[in-house]
Amino acid sequence: MAEFSIPKVTGSASTAKLPYFLVININDIATTSGVITGFPVTDENGVKSVDGATGNLTLASGKSAYKIYITPETVNRADGFNEGPDSDGRGFIPAVDGYHPGDGIAINEWLQKNINEKFVVISVGCDGALTRLHGTPCYPLAISLEETDNDSETRKHITFTQVKAGNKKSMHYGGTLPPAYADWEPPTSGA
Repeated sequence: MAEFSIPKVTGSASTAKLPYFLVININDIATTSGVITGFPVTDENGVKSVDGATGNLTLASGKSAYKIYITPETVNRADGFNEGPDSDGRGFIPAVDGYHPGDGIAINEWLQKNINEKFVVISVGCDGALTRLHGTPCYPLAISLEETDNDSETRKHITFTQVKAGNKKSMHYGGTLPPAYADWEPPTSGA
């Protein structure tokens, strides 16, 4: 790992994010002979994805990411720090969350189907920079949900949190974004 000092950054204003998360079931990441080969590699410092094919998230044939709309100004991504039970148990707990408006059938069916699944999540910076890949196949994220449905608002606060502390922060992802499934369509009534 290269050694370096930390300069002052220009400003600490919030950075705009695109209004969605790309959510990938860890079982949908490409494998070869049962070994995961489609997860991007980081550079020697362990945070930024490398350039080229090994820096891309690749999905298994026929698989895509779930593109979930999130109100853009509610996107929050943070790598919490876990003190652990002892000095050897310290680690990061990446999380990403935001609000999905309304109470539509599509989001409810997706949550019902996926509540016990494990994921990695990509949150995309508005200009393509500052895109993050949260979680890894070995340290996946799980869903938690808080719903509001009252006279003032109807929305879902969806959080993806790493299931256990690990030694990696969320990756600064510069690879190609995986394809997303088509938008949900309501079923047509048959005769």
